[in-house]
Amino acid sequence: MTESISVRYEENKSRSAAYDGNQEVGYCSYSVDGDVWVLEHTVVDPAYKGHGLARKLVDAVVTAARDSHVKILPLCSYAASLFQKDKKYADVTALA
Repeated sequence: MTESISVRYEENKSRSAAYDGNQEVGYCSYSVDGDVWVLEHTVVDPAYKGHGLARKLVDAVVTAARDSHVKILPLCSYAASLFQKDKKYADVTALA
């Protein structure tokens, strides 16, 4: 199933989104607060859960944040947990 999924960063919508063909099956959205992106929601269609899609959505936003030299405040419970568990996000986290 995951072979047909594409994850795209959509700057104009302040999010990353996952598509199965033309159907949106997940997204990770953020708002901008100065030079910090506030991760608000990570959502994956229940039919697509368990394939690492939520992490790929967060990672797409993280890559864009690194490219834009901004920090991320993960308020979404999934992203907050991910940022706490995995030190690879330490360079972009706005957490104290």
